[in-house]
Amino acid sequence: MKMLKFVPVLLVVLTGCGAVSPQRELHKLNTAPTCCQSFNEVVFQVSALGESQQIRLERQPVFPFEQGKSYYIALQRPEKAEFIEVVSWINGSFIPSATLVYPVVTVLDEQKAKLTTLRPKEYWRNGLSIKPHPVSVPYYSVRFRLPDAARYVLIHTTPDMVKEFTPYTHHAPNGKTLDVNMRFSVGGLLDAQFQ
Repeated sequence: MKMLKFVPVLLVVLTGCGAVSPQRELHKLNTAPTCCQSFNEVVFQVSALGESQQIRLERQPVFPFEQGKSYYIALQRPEKAEFIEVVSWINGSFIPSATLVYPVVTVLDEQKAKLTTLRPKEYWRNGLSIKPHPVSVPYYSVRFRLPDAARYVLIHTTPDMVKEFTPYTHHAPNGKTLDVNMRFSVGGLLDAQFQ
């Protein structure tokens, strides 16, 4: 009897732990103060070529980008770096309610003037190339070529993407598949590496 009462409670707790509310995260972002009003005020971290940095985006400062307010990570481009690769890990352990950060990279020159904004070339409504990981959660990886004049990058997202989703077919270890509409979020785990 006690075991039967415990199982439904355990299922509710486990599925609740994986739930991530993009709307709640967006509200938190919208009420967060911005760190600065111009790129000249942003502090950029020095990053080595080939060094991977793992970032919880929602724990970073907030900047008012053209696309809207976003958490961001600011990095200085190392010499000889031609690309920056951004990995966005699926957030949440319960796949039907998991989310993904849609990465955007704003590129600045030596005077911290905006050169361009880079977005994935894949169209999210057709489904992003979300890949399985052998020991962790699935992830989406995108590699951006940096313009020659690029000196600084800011990795962020677009708040409007919270309204969007990307179709995703999850392949479970037991061989079953699950089709879901993966929602986007303003916060989550990212890896960044200059190459």
